Amino acid sequence: MKPGILVSIAVAICVMSISGCGTMSARNQADKLERSVTHYASALRWGRLQEAINYHMTQDGKSAEVNLEYLEQFSVTSLDVISKTIIPSSEKGGINEAIIVAEMSYFHKEQGTIRKAKLNQLWWYSTEIKRWLVETDFPEFK
Repeated sequence: MKPGILVSIAVAICVMSISGCGTMSARNQADKLERSVTHYASALRWGRLQEAINYHMTQDGKSAEVNLEYLEQFSVTSLDVISKTIIPSSEKGGINEAIIVAEMSYFHKEQGTIRKAKLNQLWWYSTEIKRWLVETDFPEFK
């Protein structure tokens, strides 16, 4: 079985296990998280770096400081999610945080050597803009 399928099954089980009146809200949040992680990975993979950077914002409103010109020297070949841990919120049974562990493969466009980086990301849901964001720093490319 592919890791993505296992992750989707795990997310579904976590969502179904949340009880009470917030169950529908939790499912909606889990679906939004899944779409956000997929969009983020796609943005990195296809070189839409500004889109990926826009996901990085701390809970106190600070955006990621990233040298876009430097990043354009690299190309991401894959971003595979290894695990997702959903952290239920105490408010109405919803979800407001998740820990995503992923492995990113990339290369420097002039050197061509494939490198790998493990990403441990804390994702959080902003109720103000109704969007999932990444609390942790933007991935480091070397």
